[in-house]
Amino acid sequence: MNKIDRMVRTIFLTYGETWKIPIDEEEILGECYDYEESYIVQKRMRHKELREHIMEKGYTREQAEEVILNCWVRGVIDLVSADLDSKSRDKNEYVVANEEYWVEKESERLGHWVVDILMGSNIREYVTEYSFFADGDEEKLREVYAEQNRKELSKKSLVSGLVEKGYTKKMQRGS
Repeated sequence: MNKIDRMVRTIFLTYGETWKIPIDEEEILGECYDYEESYIVQKRMRHKELREHIMEKGYTREQAEEVILNCWVRGVIDLVSADLDSKSRDKNEYVVANEEYWVEKESERLGHWVVDILMGSNIREYVTEYSFFADGDEEKLREVYAEQNRKELSKKSLVSGLVEKGYTKKMQRGS
């Protein structure tokens, strides 16, 4: 992080309005959040206020506008509310962004694809086509699940399927 990015983050943390965005129980369970808090904290600030704080640090108006634009492009801040009615962007609202913020945004962006395409597809195709490792044991496990065309198998069904694939009941990992 360069000194300008650090300055903008410090301005947000010092002068930004604190927003507490509630995390409801569905989001916690559905998105696997590991937060003890029941909310996410964001620091927000309007364009005009941010520009003025940057100018107080010795920048001209034009330089301050460029700093804001560059920080937005680099992902240090993100535009969360744009004033479409006015000709100026002084009422636009930004949030200071960190890795957690961008993970959340990416999760929202990809959520449709994951839910509708992968989870809604045939279980057999999902299990066989989206492997994690190029591992022979994993492939055999996935084949057993795919043949059953189910997301969950009992231990008995899984062991039985693996025995059909050439494993013995007492075979150990790495054998």
